[in-house]
Amino acid sequence: MDMNGMDVVDLQKARAEATERFLAVAEALKAEAGVKKHEIRKSLSGYATKDGTIRAPEGRTRKQLYILAHECGHIALGHFKSGKKRHREEYEAERYAHEALRRHEIAVPKKMTERAKSYVRYKIRQGLKRGLKKVDAEAAAWSGYKG
Repeated sequence: MDMNGMDVVDLQKARAEATERFLAVAEALKAEAGVKKHEIRKSLSGYATKDGTIRAPEGRTRKQLYILAHECGHIALGHFKSGKKRHREEYEAERYAHEALRRHEIAVPKKMTERAKSYVRYKIRQGLKRGLKKVDAEAAAWSGYKG
């Protein structure tokens, strides 16, 4: 038994059930977003392409599923023809991922939210280094960017 009163078999069963649930949610998210193709990446990173393809982890864990949801967000939100600044698109994709997981009753840990905000701050700083003239106020406020 472990500290929570679960034995190894119970723990393995719970993990298998969580994986099954996460993979089912991944399929639902891709369908909702209009993803045409999913190329599975082993790394914990991803990207989306204008033809409706996402390259992202499978979605077996909460972290993988969040990355997949973020990339689905780029497709669902039409970021390839939006004309928006990159930091705004990344902010929108982060918010989409949060909302999508919550819609499917999957909690987003605080640490994951903090990482998302940090990523948006990074994209703002990157944009400024590349000549960005105006930072999106909503993205800055959400991410905690102070300028």
